[in-house]
Amino acid sequence: MIEVRGVSKRYGPVLAVDSFDVTVPATARVAVLGASGCGKTTLLRMIAGLDVPDAGTVRIGGADASAPGLCIPPHARGIGFVFQDAALFPHMSVAANVGYGVTGPKAQVRARVLELLSLVGLEGLGARYPAELSGGQRRRAALARALAPGPARLLMDEPLTNLDSSSRDALLQTIDALAAASGASLLYVTHDRGEALALGCDVVEMRDGRRAG
Repeated sequence: MIEVRGVSKRYGPVLAVDSFDVTVPATARVAVLGASGCGKTTLLRMIAGLDVPDAGTVRIGGADASAPGLCIPPHARGIGFVFQDAALFPHMSVAANVGYGVTGPKAQVRARVLELLSLVGLEGLGARYPAELSGGQRRRAALARALAPGPARLLMDEPLTNLDSSSRDALLQTIDALAAASGASLLYVTHDRGEALALGCDVVEMRDGRRAG
């Protein structure tokens, strides 16, 4: 479970997130819907442990993870994060990117990487580098990397932005299927209500850093 209670974050004079609340029960799907610049990405970064809230608390699995003066490291949160721009390591192959957060014997890691590449439709492309992939393929690699360690929680930040309609539809179906197969709870950030509904998400609206409605 992810529980966000009254979190706020300010960057200089800009109040990016203002006393925001949201709960994502185990295995549930929740979408935070709002226009660009309303604070959605900042919210995800606080949940992931990449930013520390100025006020409020983030609880992960029933334990305090983020609060003023407290930040459990991202790798200890059981979270997979798909960034809006994919954020793949450009100097690493696709296979190395996918396997980056996976621990265990080399043969086991390799098998997990090959499994995920096949599941996201990138079978045979593990030796390529991110610059050699299309935009849709990079998003698929980012999804595989997020899922590879088997996280209990998955955060996704506008993963379909700037894709053509065909690539968007195909990737949305892949996200739906793999999120269901993994059993991970999903917090999906988007400006597109259709995406949220297609994934069967409960929708929470965000406006100017606050929960709307």
